Amino acid sequence: FTADVPGLGRELWRTDGTGPGTLLVKDIRPGPDSGMGLPRFTTLGSQVIFLANDGIHGFELWITDGTAAGTNLLADIRPGSNSSSPIDLEVFAGKIFFQANDGVTGRELWSTDGTAAGTQLFQDLNPGTLGASPAELRVLGSTLIFRATHPTLGSELMKTDGTVAGTSVIADINPGATSTNPSQLVLVGGICFFRATTPATGAELWRTDGTAEGTSLVADLTPGAGHSSFQVEAALASQLVFAFDDGIHGRELWVSDGTAAGTHILADIL
Repeated sequence: FTADVPGLGRELWRTDGTGPGTLLVKDIRPGPDSGMGLPRFTTLGSQVIFLANDGIHGFELWITDGTAAGTNLLADIRPGSNSSSPIDLEVFAGKIFFQANDGVTGRELWSTDGTAAGTQLFQDLNPGTLGASPAELRVLGSTLIFRATHPTLGSELMKTDGTVAGTSVIADINPGATSTNPSQLVLVGGICFFRATTPATGAELWRTDGTAEGTSLVADLTPGAGHSSFQVEAALASQLVFAFDDGIHGRELWVSDGTAAGTHILADIL
């Protein structure tokens, strides 16, 4: 975990649940400046990978085994003091996939096996300097799905089986360069619910099983081209729970089982 201590700043700590066993792991950025970035830790085998800045390399991936000697910079993805700022770390196929910016390809999809040599650009999904900005990485069965900007199709849902050859757009929901802008990806069983925008329905609730034929509109909650303002809350058993204002009941909890008939208000609480 991270803790902010006067004179040390926000640094990396560990605990075994006891007072004597609660210790500073390493002062990554010596002095009062904080070395830790976002408090997001991702476990890979017996080690933990996290974001940190030692004041020399910018915000990069670090790795720790829980000891000072075993806490080190994993890879300087963007050489020098500029940060590659890795985000959206997700364990898949024995590696961690994430978004990072090497200063050349823009924000693209990277992967690491926990070694410097095994930390590499996975694929330049949107060739050039703009980057594909892959985000909201989710493991759905044997595939990793995420949203990213395709060079000709715009922002759509993509998937990978962990190989470059097995990486593709799931479905071009808005044919051509117009973006669907998928967001709020949540897994419920073997389904991924998400928000997507089309000219006919506006922004609405969609679902996918990771295939083109299994990607479809769940329900046009606000009929017509008007957008539905909903916020995904959680997965509950085999249903999605989300907050939505249908214009009649106010903003209340709704549920969906992935079908139009099974998408309805849960309770009119107020």
